[in-house]
Amino acid sequence: MALRPRLLGWRPALAGVAILLLLAVIGWVLTPRVSQWATLIVENGEAQVAWQRPLYFRWSRSGVTSVPGGSEFYLAEGDRVALSEDGNGNVVFQDGGQLRLAGDTVLTLEEIDPARRVTRIKVETGEVEADIPSLPGPLVFEVNTPAATIRALSTIFRARVVAADHTYSATDEGVTRVTLLDAALGYPSVDVPAGYEVDAVIGHAIGLRQPRPASAV
Repeated sequence: MALRPRLLGWRPALAGVAILLLLAVIGWVLTPRVSQWATLIVENGEAQVAWQRPLYFRWSRSGVTSVPGGSEFYLAEGDRVALSEDGNGNVVFQDGGQLRLAGDTVLTLEEIDPARRVTRIKVETGEVEADIPSLPGPLVFEVNTPAATIRALSTIFRARVVAADHTYSATDEGVTRVTLLDAALGYPSVDVPAGYEVDAVIGHAIGLRQPRPASAV
């Protein structure tokens, strides 16, 4: 008769283990998944990448990784890249698009949504050159700066943060749309075709111009 109560004592323990396993599975299912990855390729100098990754349920892990020249680092949505003054490199996206980075550039991957084919980059300082492939279907590729937003489909363009209130952009192929982030002026926009450039300066109207030819030496 003593054996039966002993066997019955295992039931609460088994129920507890089952509940813990169920909670573990639910927590794993509810853990956010990392968005579409991109690859940072540092050619020269060094990059500091501030990142955060989901760990379990609402918990995450974060850190800062130094990426020396000749190395690569997988990027995710929300990562912040700071390139050294003597550095240069590329961010390569899975759809074949590239973002070339000049030295002393700081940017954040604000949004990478492969389902909607949306990529948004925030450039705080420095200069980038975007090379976006021509693909069927809708595509949104934006470079945001403190003073302007540059949106393009399939094209090649450059953007440089001259100052917090001044962004320079030039289109090499295709067409871009530059929007000045000035509420007082009503957020004016201008389409910039290939071979033209624009200065977007807070408090000033924006207009197109062709680059000045380089002077002969």
